[in-house]
Amino acid sequence: MARILIIYGSTDGHTARVAEKIGAHLRGLGHAVTLYQGDRIPSGTDINAFDAYIVGGSVHYGKFQSYVGAFIRTHLKALKSKPSAFFAVSGASSSGAQGRIEAETFSTPFLAQLNWAPARIEQIAGAFPFTRYAFWKRWMMQYIVRRAGGEAHARKDYAYTDWERVERFALEFAASIAR
Repeated sequence: MARILIIYGSTDGHTARVAEKIGAHLRGLGHAVTLYQGDRIPSGTDINAFDAYIVGGSVHYGKFQSYVGAFIRTHLKALKSKPSAFFAVSGASSSGAQGRIEAETFSTPFLAQLNWAPARIEQIAGAFPFTRYAFWKRWMMQYIVRRAGGEAHARKDYAYTDWERVERFALEFAASIAR
């Protein structure tokens, strides 16, 4: 089975949960999975020792974590030389197919700017943990969600992730590297 490296960026913890679920599904298929948050990769990690890569990040205020971009930039040659995929977690994806199309407006230019075209790109609905946000972030995120027609109560957290979609992404990636 393949040795798969998953690198992710997470601000509020939800993208970490998505990455862990992807890893768990791949492990369930017999793959050896190594998972790191992009700003916590142990020094001395040999990126080239892996057979495939999945990179992901969450969108906040229209941008991904800078360390996700830095990882891609630094390891672009390896990412291009072996099977790879990218997943984006965002609130925009929470509103169904139209939201996923809107979320692509973040992923597409981000990846193009980095000159990386992974074989698979997945838009995954995220979460709004309003109870954990500081006042100004909570206010701003509530404004954005309400403007898009969503619910946004300050004392409630919302998770929109379709976990079956996450599993499908992992299974399809595994199938693509088996070929």
